[in-house]
Amino acid sequence: MGIFSRKAPAESGLESMTVTELRESAHPQNPRRITQDQLDRLRSSVEKYGDLSGIVYNRRTGHVVCGHQRLKIMDAEHTSFQFSSESEEPDDTGSVATGWIIDSAGEVTHHPYRVVDVDDQTEHEMMIAANAHGGDWQADVLRHQLATLAAADVDMGAVGFADEELARLLKRAADEAPGEFKDAEPEALGVTEYQCPSCSHEWNGKPR
Repeated sequence: MGIFSRKAPAESGLESMTVTELRESAHPQNPRRITQDQLDRLRSSVEKYGDLSGIVYNRRTGHVVCGHQRLKIMDAEHTSFQFSSESEEPDDTGSVATGWIIDSAGEVTHHPYRVVDVDDQTEHEMMIAANAHGGDWQADVLRHQLATLAAADVDMGAVGFADEELARLLKRAADEAPGEFKDAEPEALGVTEYQCPSCSHEWNGKPR
């Protein structure tokens, strides 16, 4: 599956799973954290604007509201639209249709797609809200995971970090409080210098 895509529910085979089970399956090393205040603001945003995590199009203004970058990576010649719900009148969050943009170039991926009918001010509110509720990085957890991935020769660009940003984050690890750290394998070493926040061990790792 693509990095910005999810399987459509009908194809997942996991229809019997509950939200409670998903919550209990939260990854213990998730590098993102969210405070109660941030969580309350996220809840208010979802209640007012609906889910803004996919591609959102405003039929009233003719503008894409969310998902601009996802659209750039799609193969326009191999996409189709599939709607799971449609309504002439917008609901409380402005939605008039929800579904998927199906990208069939290579491996088939489903990108969540939503059509809204809102005024210009609400459109701008949605654009800002879509980028404002991600919580904060847990710096020590993030740097620990990035160092391990970089040493394993993972494509860090696909993970979301350019070489320069990755090197900057890892070099700051020495300023963080001590914590557990998995040392890099010798065969994965490269040219960029890092220091373990736990033991101050220095090594070379090569981010891609």
